[in-house]
Amino acid sequence: MPKRVGVVGVIPGNSTLVANLAERDGLRIPLLCDPEYQWHQWLGLGRFGLAEFFKPTTMAGYIKELIKGRMTAKAGENADLMRQGGEVLVSENGQPLWVHRSENPTDRPTTLVLTQVVRPIN
Repeated sequence: MPKRVGVVGVIPGNSTLVANLAERDGLRIPLLCDPEYQWHQWLGLGRFGLAEFFKPTTMAGYIKELIKGRMTAKAGENADLMRQGGEVLVSENGQPLWVHRSENPTDRPTTLVLTQVVRPIN
């Protein structure tokens, strides 16, 4: 395991959209714009089926975000709303160490899961 591990967000969309999302959510991690989904493909992130959008857990996640006052925003003129998201932990030289591929549009790993991934194995 490398000495230093970082988190990089890969977001489909243009730089203006990504900057607006970062400002709105107070994100303090580097974000890569991926309007053509090249990084998504490289990381093995595919597309969701329509069924994933209508699962009770997904709908509950969207309702929770709406209650918080967050509206979903289109990622750009060529946005693919069915695109699978995920989180990536990268080494200090930029190599992906771990990829969480979302099972549905609201699936995100907890901070506890992320810290357990990078903990050295004794």
